[in-house]
Amino acid sequence: MVTKARIENNVVVEVLTADPFPPFHPSLVWVVAPPQCVPGWVVINGAVQPAPEPAVPELTFAEQQSAMIREADLIAKRKRDSITADYSPAEMASWPIKRAEALAWQATGSDADAPNLAVEAAARQATVASLVTRVLDKASQLAQLEAVIAGYTGYLHDQIRAVQDGDVEAISAIDITAGWPV
Repeated sequence: MVTKARIENNVVVEVLTADPFPPFHPSLVWVVAPPQCVPGWVVINGAVQPAPEPAVPELTFAEQQSAMIREADLIAKRKRDSITADYSPAEMASWPIKRAEALAWQATGSDADAPNLAVEAAARQATVASLVTRVLDKASQLAQLEAVIAGYTGYLHDQIRAVQDGDVEAISAIDITAGWPV
């Protein structure tokens, strides 16, 4: 069995392994290739080989810092999203309204200050007072989780920005994936 690669513009576009190798039109360029050859390989100095990895440009120190900060922000977003994953956008949009009504009801004790909570409490066959307690407890829990995520994200930003320009060893030592409190 012989493996050959059809070449166009020094790039492998087709690979065929056969014995005997069939004849093709002379305008098609076929060369002997390694058995593991695949389309996309290239011909360099007459040899069929994998395409060289493209050169990755070196990031400046400032670009490296910015990239790390963006990655920390993405991790924080994923943390926030995991906390709210079980809630619909419509439900989350109601949270500030419910909280405002709960605070107003807490101050006055009047259902007129919490019309949406009064409707929800009636539908749940619960008291407005019990719903106000639940809403404020949940709001407090979510605020604390957000504070922890925001605080740790800010901590990472501070650590990354504090590294002196060019200190690759120090910036590489910062693990933005570890230490998250949630």
